[in-house]
Amino acid sequence: MLYFIDVPRRNFNSFRDSLLWQYATLAMADIAVSREDVEYGRLHYAVRSSLYAKFIGGDMQPRPLAVEEKLKLRLPACCAYCGGSKHLSIDHLIPLHRGGEDCGENYVLACRRCNSSKGCKDVVQWLAERGELPTIFLYRRYLKLCLEYARQQGLLELPLDQLPDNMPFAVESTMIHYGPPNRIKHWVVPCGNEPSDSEK
Repeated sequence: MLYFIDVPRRNFNSFRDSLLWQYATLAMADIAVSREDVEYGRLHYAVRSSLYAKFIGGDMQPRPLAVEEKLKLRLPACCAYCGGSKHLSIDHLIPLHRGGEDCGENYVLACRRCNSSKGCKDVVQWLAERGELPTIFLYRRYLKLCLEYARQQGLLELPLDQLPDNMPFAVESTMIHYGPPNRIKHWVVPCGNEPSDSEK
């Protein structure tokens, strides 16, 4: 794991279950950051458990990537990794050379320095090398891209130990221990009260 916080480890039956647990954990973090809580408590864990149960039971699904595209249009134009506003260009969140798609959902803005430094690395691992957590908005997009890739490739129901080695993202990056809330930001620069995707 890349980050360790007080989040219980679980055994998952499939990659789908693991991704949905991480997505519910991210929604929990979203709520905690929005409330400016400094640590997780019973309320946060109850929200995560409730969301996960609804995801697994088919009563709820993560919102589509189109939601992230609408949000992207409202966010300040800056590097998605450092918040810089100079020498911006398009970066593929999941690199093309790793098998990421050349599509709008996979585009983020990046400054020249971050784009060059990240290169073809998995974005979560690259940020970890810098001692940084991905922002909520960035990691949410990342997880949705992973979910969509796994769906297209028929990988969602596979056990974690049967996943192929050549996926365009690092599987361990979909299982980071996220938080605590006072270390997490919604975005790299202040962006006001943007709509939450916590599936409430």
